[in-house]
Amino acid sequence: MKIPILLFGIGLLLGGMASRMTQPPLSSPSPPAASPRAISETPPNLEELRQMLLQADSDTLSLFRLNAESPYAPFLADWDLDEIRAALDAAAADPQLVLGGDETGLAASALLKEWLRRDLDGACAWFDAQTIPAVQRRLAIIMSMGWPPEESAAGLEFLLSHRSFFETTSPWAIIEKNIIASAERGASSLIHLLEHLQSEELPTDFMLRTDFPPGFDYPTLVQSESFNRLASDSMQLSILAEWLNADIGPAVAFLLEKNGVQGLADATRGLPFTIDPEKRNRLWSDLGPSIQSLPEDQQTAFFDQASSRLRSFPEAASAFANHLNDSPLADDAHALAAHALFRHDLTTALQHLDAIRDPAQRLRIMEEIPNRSAMMKSSPEQLQNLHDRLVDWGASPSEISNLLAPFSP
Repeated sequence: MKIPILLFGIGLLLGGMASRMTQPPLSSPSPPAASPRAISETPPNLEELRQMLLQADSDTLSLFRLNAESPYAPFLADWDLDEIRAALDAAAADPQLVLGGDETGLAASALLKEWLRRDLDGACAWFDAQTIPAVQRRLAIIMSMGWPPEESAAGLEFLLSHRSFFETTSPWAIIEKNIIASAERGASSLIHLLEHLQSEELPTDFMLRTDFPPGFDYPTLVQSESFNRLASDSMQLSILAEWLNADIGPAVAFLLEKNGVQGLADATRGLPFTIDPEKRNRLWSDLGPSIQSLPEDQQTAFFDQASSRLRSFPEAASAFANHLNDSPLADDAHALAAHALFRHDLTTALQHLDAIRDPAQRLRIMEEIPNRSAMMKSSPEQLQNLHDRLVDWGASPSEISNLLAPFSP
């Protein structure tokens, strides 16, 4: 192996990745086909991988950062294990190449994850052979993220035997893989795992980002002592949110009995921001009738707690409002959805205003639009549609002029 060539390639990596955001976008090529190559003919270096990563589309890069399963495997198909090790040895020799941010450390991270996928024992032995503590701590995070899900139990053993490297960061990825593997085996298995995590004082205050298996026995889990010991940890909230998605009736009844509308509102915060939008919208659609069946004061209390969350997700606010019958709650939900949508979808926002029973309230909501000066400018057709609506709602000429102004070019 020609380490000087490797180090030169890594130097190019730092400059190239740091400037990636300023380069013109490149089209995403088909992944290169695997082809055998002799090490002596083409010395391995990270510049080669850098070029592959720069040409990956933004969706692929997002998947990598969300801990998807080795999206770079096609790019690395013609790197053998000796080449991967040589490149990582060169990177580990300079701490800044490993300790760099999301861009500068991306190629080395991809290589280590690929090694873990192909040869778990070999990658672990290489990790243990490193001698720079700061590099090992950074590599430990990559090990956690790239650990093969099918080897989750071994991952937990790795975590417990290398705890010192996780003192300043959470090994949540390995723990999450164990949570999901245990859930696949059933509620009793997951309860046992939670007890083990708690006895070892491992962190559980993070959102789970993976669905539980269909038919999972949530009632057994949520009534266990180990689940209750999670208190209001993010993990507990995300499990409750999963239950709401899977079987909303029993989940709502449990949450209301246990912690009232506050507990139900808290559970909606358990949906991670990375969740599939359709799944989030479906949950809020299903919640509408359940909330509307409550006494009016509880409806109001729930909406007050949940409204800040809904403002962050206009489509979810729209789904919730559209599944309510005419009522004060429905009026409030349509008003919130309209406010959330005005910036980028005037047509749908006006549909929500139309659903509010009192025309005078529709006008008041228009007047209360936050950041009116930042509204998206509308086409002549949209402006005419808005003008006609305002006339139908009984607005005066001066009110019409004032309300049209933020949307006019």
